[in-house]
Amino acid sequence: MLRLHAGDSIAGLVASSPVDLHPLLVCLVFQNGRIEVASTIEGNMPIDLTLKLLINARDVFDSRNEEPDPTNLQLTIVSGEGWTMSESLLIPIMRDTEEFRRIANEFMQNTERIVSIDRVENPMWLAQFLNNKESIDARLDGIESERLFVFTCSPSTARQILKKGFSDRLKSIHGRQYGYGFYFPSFSSFNPTQNGEQTTLVCRVLVGRSCLGHWTMETCPSGYDSTTNESGTYVVYSNRHILPKYLITFR
Repeated sequence: MLRLHAGDSIAGLVASSPVDLHPLLVCLVFQNGRIEVASTIEGNMPIDLTLKLLINARDVFDSRNEEPDPTNLQLTIVSGEGWTMSESLLIPIMRDTEEFRRIANEFMQNTERIVSIDRVENPMWLAQFLNNKESIDARLDGIESERLFVFTCSPSTARQILKKGFSDRLKSIHGRQYGYGFYFPSFSSFNPTQNGEQTTLVCRVLVGRSCLGHWTMETCPSGYDSTTNESGTYVVYSNRHILPKYLITFR
């Protein structure tokens, strides 16, 4: 229902919000015949950041153009039942391109085993990711919040991720020594030893401010965005802090 009235991007943003971020306040602005997200305020945000986002949303609202609504759009209170995530689009990267060579050399020790590299495009996920990055960057005041990691998984798991995002069932499939979340190891490249077709996702990950993790942790302590083992392996707890960028298939 929300998707019908407000569009895929907004419905998906609300539907994909982890429960630990509730209550969630999404500030919407209708202008030029479209509904846009002015800001998203999560229940665990610091008061000063919440105030800043509210002020920014107010400024967007106050500067809007007063135009007739050509769509006769009516917003109503709806339930979350039936919401779906938009699937990602895979763009094949040709082998003779600089982009293919750069990704292959950066993330694979044995590039001859690469079957294909696809660029992952999902505007809705990108909007969610950038919204969270903006919030974290504002709090960190100039400290780099983002890193590139690989997430190795089976082809079927990769397909599910690209269809529905990182689900809770993927938490700690690589262990939970440093917390119950999504694990991204310290190595930037790897040399697979298993036979058969395998996949890895190159992901943009918001690590933000990190603290030492422990297996009992279900979420980050207040003021932190990830946990770590101090050797470069990071654990993030929200799927909105992960943005798949490339899918590498290899044998």
